[in-house]
Amino acid sequence: MLKQLTSAVTALALVTLGVGAFGGVAAAQTPAGVVTSADIAPTETPENYTSWHQGATAAGSYASTTSGLLVSGKSQIIKGETALPAVADVLSYAQSSTIVATGDPVWHQIGFGLSNGTWTTLRALSGQEAGNWITSQPLNGLPKGGAAPLETLLNGLNGDLSYLSGGFYVDTDKRATVQSYSVNGVTTSFALPSIADPAPATVRVGADQIRPDETEYLGWHDGAAAGGSYVTTEAGLTVTGKVQVLNGEENSSTQVAQFVTGLGIEATGDVWFQVPVFYGAASEFTTLRATPEMAAAGTWVTSRAVPGFAAGSQAQIDDFALAFGQHRVIGYGFLVDSGKSATVASFTANGTRTLFTPFIPRTDLPGAGVGQGSDVPPPAPESTEEITPGGTLPLSAPAGIFEPGELVAVSLQLTATSEAPATEDVSASDAAGTGAAQALGAAGTAGDPIPLGEFTADAVTGAVAAEAALPADLAAGAYRVLYQGANSYYWAPAALSVSDDSDPGIGEPGTENPEAGGPETGGPETPGTQTPSGQAKPAVQVLAQTGGESPLLPAALAAGALLLGAALVLRRRGVSGA
Repeated sequence: MLKQLTSAVTALALVTLGVGAFGGVAAAQTPAGVVTSADIAPTETPENYTSWHQGATAAGSYASTTSGLLVSGKSQIIKGETALPAVADVLSYAQSSTIVATGDPVWHQIGFGLSNGTWTTLRALSGQEAGNWITSQPLNGLPKGGAAPLETLLNGLNGDLSYLSGGFYVDTDKRATVQSYSVNGVTTSFALPSIADPAPATVRVGADQIRPDETEYLGWHDGAAAGGSYVTTEAGLTVTGKVQVLNGEENSSTQVAQFVTGLGIEATGDVWFQVPVFYGAASEFTTLRATPEMAAAGTWVTSRAVPGFAAGSQAQIDDFALAFGQHRVIGYGFLVDSGKSATVASFTANGTRTLFTPFIPRTDLPGAGVGQGSDVPPPAPESTEEITPGGTLPLSAPAGIFEPGELVAVSLQLTATSEAPATEDVSASDAAGTGAAQALGAAGTAGDPIPLGEFTADAVTGAVAAEAALPADLAAGAYRVLYQGANSYYWAPAALSVSDDSDPGIGEPGTENPEAGGPETGGPETPGTQTPSGQAKPAVQVLAQTGGESPLLPAALAAGALLLGAALVLRRRGVSGA
């Protein structure tokens, strides 16, 4: 307890030494979170008193498991309160606390100090809190070690609290597993969840990516380097002779009992799981091994001697975690021993599924193939869909064509442009940019890709499902969607069409052209007629000029009628004169 500290400076040095190799102990906990053994400081200091810590001086050991905090030997696992209630509320505080535990007896513990300098720890067996509690110091007329109901011990206490803590106590030579501790409506869980990710990230590793020795530990390598061999086959990595295929990591996990619940392997032959571990202040090392059947039963073998176990000893994973104390998993992999062979298709650990089978893209689907899809004409479209520039386009590529997790580049391929009127003399220098020249203005020449972005294939199946934004200046024409991976491609089955009506480069009939200098008073020109400069007037421009009304229109019509009448009179005269 806090009052038992003789040197805060010395104790703080011990904490630093004890956890320095593992990145430090958390200074505070989320109230309703899961607390692991790495979060529990091994000694008590004024600085860590309001965090979870070991309060016993002749400390036992503890380790996180999927069942709870496994505690062996004399241990006080407690946490001080940051907000102190009134001394009269200590009773309700203690009565609000509960412990869920199995194994040997676990004691409920409440510690507090008063402003007058007195302090004590009150203890009762978990589940028997309605009976007597034992005081560790004289309190309310009872001697040290006196027992009485909690109400009697706390009745009439005066003064202010100087500290308050709650937790649990396991006595010497006892062993228990504590699943949770609750107080004031806040529950702290000590049980680690099993690792059960239904869709782990997927990577693929070939034999050429596994280094032949442990010169560099991080990444995939052969940790045995004992003359065995490994080669990639269609069924996976085929291993012959003694080989330790390991993936060294810097930050796998600090809790081995939880880490092993996420292991999985698809293999034939004689193969062992391997989990290398650093433990203790001096970073001692061992490797835990188990066949898949042993691991399912929680039984592992240590390659080296660890506290309480000789090299080659078998034990439950929880017992090894307890022997390690503070520890760190530094990798994972599998072992094939001398004179044995195995073929491993995949290995799952730490949220990643590593495939050792080579990837063979599907080519049996229409539009799918190996290589660059832009070099291959797309198959005949199964349907045609209208798309709108500036809109969104759903993307969908089936599983098996691309690697899981692969980046897939998606693009529009222009396969045909909009047709200009047959009578029109289209020129690339046309000021309005109509016809075929306009249709190619946004997309370039036919066949040039219009990138829609890169999308990540599903981590398990390799399928692509997403949405892409279409360019706002997408020209009229026919398009196909191409999905291009590193080594494979897929042409989407539907043809996509952008009509002239949706082309943002074409004005709507009936509107004035702001570059025309105002409406013209002359008669309407038809497409294909010549302008004074000798060039064909664009049809779109003509439509824009004739769509609006002009105040001179009635006069023009009247003049036209007069001219028509005069022509008829002359014609009659010419006929009669013949």
